[in-house]
Amino acid sequence: MIYLDTLVNELIKYFLEEKEHPIIDMPDSYVNRRELLRGLINVRPTAYLDEEIIKKEDNLLQLELQEKEIKDVNDFKDKLNLWQGSITEIKVGAIVNYATPKLTGCFKPNHNCIDNNIHSNAGIALRLKCKEISRENEIEVSKVVLTEGYNLPCDYIIHTVKPDNENVNEEVLEEFKNCIINS
Repeated sequence: MIYLDTLVNELIKYFLEEKEHPIIDMPDSYVNRRELLRGLINVRPTAYLDEEIIKKEDNLLQLELQEKEIKDVNDFKDKLNLWQGSITEIKVGAIVNYATPKLTGCFKPNHNCIDNNIHSNAGIALRLKCKEISRENEIEVSKVVLTEGYNLPCDYIIHTVKPDNENVNEEVLEEFKNCIINS
């Protein structure tokens, strides 16, 4: 735990110094510092990042992954199962991410959407790879892009651009259907 704490503190220090943030009181508990770090990374623009910082975050995420109760899909007794829990804690060939049009994830700090959870648990390298793939252009709704799983227990992430679901109509339902079929 001491090493995890050190990694979190070093990464928080880096991201606070990288960009001017409002004065933040450092939380006392590890859990709150970890949430602060996640929020800082969530709002960070998708830009170059020193390889040493990526390695530190990878190290942190791999240590956290070892502490999680990962479910192996091969241990499920039926071919079709209903899963209630985080998709980021299943050892499987691929998971599906309902992605934003530029693929670079949700930028709302600590937002609990699947896109934010996948990017937060996979690491910054995923966001940088998605930026490289999209070249900062919007990917068409229901199209899919495949990336490796990075720090997730899955081999791959299938990113499919979700439709705007604020006004659900027949067209949006068709786009959701295509997201599933294409994935």
